[in-house]
Amino acid sequence: MITVAERLFAERGLDAVSMRLVATEAGQRNNSAVAYHFGSREGLVRAILEHRSGPIDARRCELIAEIDATGHAITVAEASRILVQPMAETVSSVEHDWYLRFLAEATSEPDHHLTVPTQPRGIVWVNEKLAAQMSDQPPTVVRRRLRWMVVIALRVLADHEQIALTGGAPTVDDVVSDLTRTLTALLNPR
Repeated sequence: MITVAERLFAERGLDAVSMRLVATEAGQRNNSAVAYHFGSREGLVRAILEHRSGPIDARRCELIAEIDATGHAITVAEASRILVQPMAETVSSVEHDWYLRFLAEATSEPDHHLTVPTQPRGIVWVNEKLAAQMSDQPPTVVRRRLRWMVVIALRVLADHEQIALTGGAPTVDDVVSDLTRTLTALLNPR
């Protein structure tokens, strides 16, 4: 049901998909199957996030360890790349062919707040490093730019994911490089 819901949410948006439709599309004869397993739409969204975010954050933590091993101060570009690269790498994985579009849809709906019980370690690290780089900015500016960073990254990656299904998409390295430069320009306090 998780992958079916992920696809439906990615295609139609969170509010346009009924739990009955998810159950039917997942081959469940019981229309209450989603409520039984996940409790609510929010529970289902949380289950998708928990299912998909673990491997992505594990990869993000690998990249963090590589940079931390160098011992140098983290730049805005490096922190931006660490945010983007693990998500971009999922595009080549058949298992993740809807996830980035799901995230982009979910974050575009203001009534929905994507929350998991605990923020992934890699995301916490990225946010801390970027906030530290912008410490001379007012907190409202920092929050706004970090929010824009997520929206821009997810929209661009969702577009890349969609294009990759039909072929002709740029390489993951090119997407990561271009998106990192874009986010660096947005976030760089200088």
